[in-house]
Amino acid sequence: MQWLSVCSLLVLLSVSAPSQAQNQICTIFTEIKEDGFKSLILVGLAQNLPDSTLGDMVPLIAEALAMGVKCCSDTPPEDCDRDVADLFQSAVCSSETLVEKNHLKMCCEKTAAERTHCFVDHKAKVEWATPPSEPGCYLGFFLLLLLALWGVDRINGSKKALLIHLTD
Repeated sequence: MQWLSVCSLLVLLSVSAPSQAQNQICTIFTEIKEDGFKSLILVGLAQNLPDSTLGDMVPLIAEALAMGVKCCSDTPPEDCDRDVADLFQSAVCSSETLVEKNHLKMCCEKTAAERTHCFVDHKAKVEWATPPSEPGCYLGFFLLLLLALWGVDRINGSKKALLIHLTD
């Protein structure tokens, strides 16, 4: 009788484990919290979309944040079980502007594993510019990164003043 209980428990655990592991978005969102999630999305976008501006990425960051909240709700949508890379690529490919700016049309025409492979190849081919050696450039980059991480919605009027100061 004890073996039957142990076997039943193992079957129950093996059936319930995949549903928890499949919602990768909620796992990531709860582990690194909202600000860390925004930062992770920003870094991923910046690495994959080097020809885009922060303004181009803000809607995608907001969309990803909303998805993180939805995936951690009591009744997460079916999209939460999809592969994170596939969700990211679908979001990028849904924006014609981002696709054109970053030369991703060929990747977005592909599906599943082929599309992922194309995105990885595209990222590997990106030529990263060497930053200027002036100390002010590093400070400006740091402040812009701080603005992005802190949240564009919190800055409002002070953002314009800070950007004017950076360009002087």
